This record gives sequence, C-alpha cells and structure tokens, in this order.
Amino acid sequence: MESPSFISQFNHQISPVHPAVEKWFRAMDTKDEGKISSKELQQAFEIFQGKHFSDAACKFVVRLFDLDKNGGLDIKEFETLYFYVKQWLVAFNTYDRDDSGFFR
Repeated sequence: MESPSFISQFNHQISPVHPAVEKWFRAMDTKDEGKISSKELQQAFEIFQGKHFSDAACKFVVRLFDLDKNGGLDIKEFETLYFYVKQWLVAFNTYDRDDSGFFR
C-alpha cells in the first residue's frame, strides 16, 4: 500500500484541522504530547469503537501515516488517516448491501 504522503504534505501546508478530527485527536492523545502513539490508537479503537486491533496492526498504521517519522501521528497526520478510513468505509458500505459486515 502506498503512503498517502502527497495528500498529507499538501494538507500540512494550507488547511485548518476539521473540528471532528481535532475532537477525536484530543481524546486519543492521552499523554498530551501532540501526537498519538500506536498504543493510544489501539486503546481508542477499543474504547470508542469497541473493536480490538492487534499491536502489529496499529504500529503498521502509525508507520504508514507518520510522515515525519517521529513515532506517532500529529494532528495533521491523524486527519489524513481519519479521512482515509472514512473513504474506505463509504466504499465498503457501498458493497455491503445487507449490512452484514461482509461482501456476498
């Protein structure tokens, strides 16, 4: 999978953060460091979505979207992830016509 770096670099330069993204980011940044670690991402999925993702999956996601390679997602990197996931959910739900969570 190709890193969406071109999108994030563009977003870093010109656009303000969406309020929903900022709200999620602040809730997930439990150490108030200005970045989200893979562990914080994993905890957020469990708390807010009731879903468990493995350590490896969360570390992979952070590495993929961590454009400055500081080991966590800053708010703009998280915003890129947020909208990327939303796009995938729209695409998935288009084909999950019976709302089963599977393609049939």
